[in-house]
Amino acid sequence: MDEQQTGRSAILARRIYQLRKHIELCNSLPLAGASPELDENTLELERMLAELVREQTHKRVVLLGTEHSCQFAGNIGNADLRIRLDFLKEQFQGTMLMEEWSENSGPSFVSTLGMTYENVGTGPERQYRTYPSSIQYPGYDGTLDFDASHPSMGEYGPLDHQENRVRAMVEHVCTAMARHHVGILLIGLAHLHSMSQKLLAANFTVSAFQWLPSPSQEKPGEDTAPRITSV
Repeated sequence: MDEQQTGRSAILARRIYQLRKHIELCNSLPLAGASPELDENTLELERMLAELVREQTHKRVVLLGTEHSCQFAGNIGNADLRIRLDFLKEQFQGTMLMEEWSENSGPSFVSTLGMTYENVGTGPERQYRTYPSSIQYPGYDGTLDFDASHPSMGEYGPLDHQENRVRAMVEHVCTAMARHHVGILLIGLAHLHSMSQKLLAANFTVSAFQWLPSPSQEKPGEDTAPRITSV
């Protein structure tokens, strides 16, 4: 087993080593009538070997989808967000931290963490503007008329503007990753699937995770075991 591997490569190398030992053990047993076809263990070994090659030859982006509120400096979710970003950085050995953020909102919490950082969000241009308010507040100008009696919810769109934003963010990620092999990307949860698919199409290796803060249940820094769901 190659001890020089890091990040996902180290995980794969360890699993490959363990699976090879398992296959060797199985092959040493006197099994009558063994099938000449490749068994599941051998097929899994081939899959992991191919993934290891890709891991070493392709850049990786690790996405964390969340809600934007915890990105504001001073938000109650800052400490728990940092736990998760530090966790992903350590697990994948990331060297670039990217974020979907609005320059109009001032410096984000993530931009203060001391890691090589890039804001990959979009600007205020018309083609990137989305519905700004919940449907029961003035300023909402979407499919419905705003009305204070409406239940609280927001409309996702306009869809072509959302698509414009995702395409622009992918371009920004490509630029930010020019000198990096592994990057961590913090993004609004609504864009997680679309960004993942487009980054795959841009020839990155992609892992996507999601986390939503629960201020009513946790205090900042209280949760030391990150509960992150892979998607």
